[in-house]
This record gives sequence, structure tokens and C-alpha cells, in this order.
Amino acid sequence: MYVYFFTFRSVTHAQQAASTLNTAGIPVSILRTPKAIAVHGCGYSVQVRTGFYRQAADELTRHGVQFQRIFCRLPDGSFEEVSA
Repeated sequence: MYVYFFTFRSVTHAQQAASTLNTAGIPVSILRTPKAIAVHGCGYSVQVRTGFYRQAADELTRHGVQFQRIFCRLPDGSFEEVSA
């Protein structure tokens, strides 16, 4: 299963995103951004399962919740940046 990470600079922005997505019925979890994809050292991410990736991107955009980047964790554990 693929997992998608929407990255944010702060835990506050990640919490805002999680709240927006939970309200839309999209299950998420907040975690520290994995070092392999962290832009400026540390940060926080909202993790979304494959089936909700596109809907999550649309909801965040529609509600004006700005994320930094989106990454997909591939089955081998590596990451690939994807577009919204």
C-alpha cells in the first residue's frame, strides 16, 4: 500500500490540515516529517492512505490550507514527490 505525506512547516499547520480532512471524512495521522523528505530540517506531515490522496489534496486546496509538498512512500520505503 502506498502512503502519502503532505508536508507542513509547523505542527499548527499540520493540525489545521488534519482537522479539515477529518471533517471531510478522510482518515489521517500527524507525524514528524521523515528526514528523507524534510525540507528545512524538521517539520510535520499529515499522512493519508492511497484511496484518499486526491480527495485530500482537493479538500486542502478548497479550504485554503497550504502544504509545502506531497510525497508518496513507495513499497521499498523510498519517497517520490508527486503533484496535487
